[in-house]
Amino acid sequence: MLAAAAALAAAGCVVENAAQGIDGGADAASDSDSDSDSDSDSDSDPDAGADAATYLDCDENGDICLFEEDGDPIGVVEDCPDENGLCVEPDGGPPECQCVGNFDIETDCVGCTTGWGSEGCELCEIGYGGEACDECVDPYVAVDGACVYGAQCGSDSLWLHDGALPATSRPDEDFAWGGTEEEVTVVDLVTGLEWQHCPAGTLPDGESCTGGLPDPIAFGDALTHCLAAFGGHTDWRLPEASEIQSLVSFSNSMHVNPTYFGSYADAFWSSTAVPGSVSDYYAVDLAELDAAAPADDLAYGVCVRDVEPTEPYPKRFALGAEDGSTVVDLWTGLEWRRCAYGETWEGAACAGDKALYEPFGADPPEDDDACEGGFGGHVDWRVPDAQEVWSLLAWCDEERPYFLEVFGTELIPEVGCSTYWTSTLDPESAGIYAYNFALLEMTVYADPVPMPVLCVRGPA
Repeated sequence: MLAAAAALAAAGCVVENAAQGIDGGADAASDSDSDSDSDSDSDSDPDAGADAATYLDCDENGDICLFEEDGDPIGVVEDCPDENGLCVEPDGGPPECQCVGNFDIETDCVGCTTGWGSEGCELCEIGYGGEACDECVDPYVAVDGACVYGAQCGSDSLWLHDGALPATSRPDEDFAWGGTEEEVTVVDLVTGLEWQHCPAGTLPDGESCTGGLPDPIAFGDALTHCLAAFGGHTDWRLPEASEIQSLVSFSNSMHVNPTYFGSYADAFWSSTAVPGSVSDYYAVDLAELDAAAPADDLAYGVCVRDVEPTEPYPKRFALGAEDGSTVVDLWTGLEWRRCAYGETWEGAACAGDKALYEPFGADPPEDDDACEGGFGGHVDWRVPDAQEVWSLLAWCDEERPYFLEVFGTELIPEVGCSTYWTSTLDPESAGIYAYNFALLEMTVYADPVPMPVLCVRGPA
């Protein structure tokens, strides 16, 4: 929503990524002290079954122990794995063994997560795992002898035409008129998509749409609308969510090119299902720059077709730097750092805290020049623009709607900020766009709000 949204930023953008340490004996329940618990606590909190005389804690070796009231351990309840394991004390719960890096607690911290081999965490190509790096790792699946991302999720983002992302501004030269004299269409010369010029509920009249404003319709009606022949073609369909996003122009408040899409500034049905639902679909709101299942189950309908059919489910990501700290998007040609600005790559994961970047101000500190400097053998790193950030969305992932195996950092952390700066300016407010991965929402911020950034290099 196009406002400063300072309240949201204040609530969601305080990064507290300090690793949970071993505090020497703080209770998992209701103790008010913060010492090493060598005193005489009188509580009788449950602590996973300990009686009134003892309670559970992490000992100095990083294992889970029962302690007496005087602080002396009386027995090890669970040996956390000596290598790649750690005893931590979550707030409101008993201590537990957790793995560090890309290791799996189910196998005593042996074996690795997506993108890594299982023996010694050998670095595998993105999408591959197993001892010999020759197995497809979920959410990757085998298609035509290659591990490709989520073919079971649909083909979102395959609108890319020759690997080119649309620029943040969509000028007239990006488009051309098509179809017939009576039923006009619009061809996007960047993405290779052809759009019906007039939404459902209006009538084409050359380069104009008559009949007043379009009517919001149910999802099924939008599907039916796209089955009819139009402009000399019969292969129309509802667009994917990312395809609707590809039309966005950040150069005006309507967020579309007014010459070709003057009646499009609203929420339109997509064919992209909301994860975890069997009947809800995203409606992408071009005016508000967000996506959600509409509360009243009504949105506008528009149809699209492929001028040149794209290859189904091509391999998308490959490792960039030899140490695995960057990844290359083979569809767009962009190379991304796998850690947010401020974090460091530790061979299998990101370490440290995200730096909160503040792009406003006449005299920002030198260390606020996010992404500048050498990394991975390159010096042309920069803050991504709004279209580039959007290209990272993985619509089929319910909890992490981004390509999670690409990043060693959580873009939607449990504690911290899910909104990231882009480099795209809003010409009307002099603000800067930022994207919230949790809300699937692009927002203009015109006031100083410290937030993290991702770093990219490649085609601009």
